[in-house]
Amino acid sequence: MMCCFLVVAGLRVYRRSDQETAELAGGFPVYSIPAEVDLRVLGENDLPSRPPPGYIALSAEYFRAGLRLPLHPFLRRALMRLNVAPAQLNANAYRNLVGCFILWAKNFAAELPFRAFQNLYRMKSAPSSAGSYYFQGFKGTFVAKCPDSDKQFKHLWFYAGGMWLHGHLAQNELPWSERVPVVFRNGYVWTRAPHIRETIRDMVVGIQNLAEHERDQRTLLDQSSLSEHGWLAFASTSQMPSVRRPEPVTVARMPEPTVHYRSRSTAAPAEAASDQPET
Repeated sequence: MMCCFLVVAGLRVYRRSDQETAELAGGFPVYSIPAEVDLRVLGENDLPSRPPPGYIALSAEYFRAGLRLPLHPFLRRALMRLNVAPAQLNANAYRNLVGCFILWAKNFAAELPFRAFQNLYRMKSAPSSAGSYYFQGFKGTFVAKCPDSDKQFKHLWFYAGGMWLHGHLAQNELPWSERVPVVFRNGYVWTRAPHIRETIRDMVVGIQNLAEHERDQRTLLDQSSLSEHGWLAFASTSQMPSVRRPEPVTVARMPEPTVHYRSRSTAAPAEAASDQPET
């Protein structure tokens, strides 16, 4: 099969056959995309880095990596913290995110704290694709059996718009504090694992010690596994605050400020303490 492509911001945007375009427009029945979600094939002049208002750019390969529509609240918050649009992550990044979510739910019956994920992986910029990012494990591969070559996600882009959350809110109807980044931007990278509570640290170590077959992404991302562990039900128990900008990885804890009073009861300026809650 022949296809042509454009090189846009380091990404190859492939134009597939009419048959494949029709299959895309059919809505991926196997992934149960709601009818309220509007899918659009990219036109000749469209870019994944700049979708039209009310849409985000996605790859068909993301669905094989566990992504579903509407976006799960955990994935929404993760994209906000990472400060990236969905199309800036490769497919294996979604396998890592969703796989870790399922492992945490399976072993601890709770939602994965994002800081726990940051203790398993760090995000790095892809040197061969400007604006693209991937995850690298701090201690080798964690979610196992991910494809070695992860270029398929670049082969078929499309736009998705419409319904994103329960309550029938579209992406452009959400408050700014809850909107997923849409256009490409500089992602939030970290090189050191952030501080987490000792209890969460013990849980991280526990799943790090699981056998490889228990961390196999082919089992974790199976439709029955996603359904069993809440990925398809959009159940969110995370206490992660909804912030537009990702929080710093390293948290500087300063002592409580001391206010010194001058004559005439005029208080000298005091430097505010910097403290952030853990999630």
